[in-house]
Amino acid sequence: MTTLFRWDRCDPHLPWARVSRHRLAVGETPQPHAHDFAEWCWVESGSLQHDSARGRETLERGDLRLLRPGDRHGQTAAGGDCILITASVPGPFFAELERRYRDSASWPWTARGIAAMHLDDARLGALAALVAGVPQGGQERCDAEWLVAGLLRCLRGGRSQGAIPDWLEQAVARFGEPRRLAAGLPGLIRLCERSPAHVSRAVRRAYACTATELVHRLRCQHAASELRLGTRPITAIAADCGYLHLGHFYRRFGAIFGCAPRAYRQAALGG
Repeated sequence: MTTLFRWDRCDPHLPWARVSRHRLAVGETPQPHAHDFAEWCWVESGSLQHDSARGRETLERGDLRLLRPGDRHGQTAAGGDCILITASVPGPFFAELERRYRDSASWPWTARGIAAMHLDDARLGALAALVAGVPQGGQERCDAEWLVAGLLRCLRGGRSQGAIPDWLEQAVARFGEPRRLAAGLPGLIRLCERSPAHVSRAVRRAYACTATELVHRLRCQHAASELRLGTRPITAIAADCGYLHLGHFYRRFGAIFGCAPRAYRQAALGG
């Protein structure tokens, strides 16, 4: 049996663009599903068995699939725990974009079937930086426009003026790994292999925020993904992200998402 995920019933506080991080344990098989929205998903780490109209295939780090509204698929982790990232936009909005861009060589969704690509580490870093900038509250239509435009540029390898430097993209992608988040701003600077002042200037130009704010954004986005995954204690999630004081975590999370972590989890899980 295939479950249909509807846009208006998933994360209603995110009306235009959604990003999720899914951890699949070995042997875990989420129910096969379709959705009424467009989605692109890629493997950040590990590997999984992906079942779709393309048949069964093994996806490894960097493998990306683009699904149209109505496409059905399912996955099972294989060879260790797998981290799968998904990004999505509403179906009517996707249809409007397709009418606008379908004749462009940059449009990656195929007319029929599920499009498949493999991304090198540079493009994985670019995607990680892209989705890290998706607002998790107070969204407007332009946020979805920005997300899809960024995807098109990333997948064709193009770079717009003022694009994020490769070294910063890669550092942000690596810092976003759960095991690195607790290192905080000093950890991000070490990954950048640049002076703190250089990193600060580059982050402000690329992300329109301070480096400290970017660190908190990445931490809280990871926390939000964990909150959507299930019932793991909030204190444990906060500690993994580097927040030793729960009140500090609540303040930072509320500033980004507009609600407390517990309320966010209840809304995401339909409770």
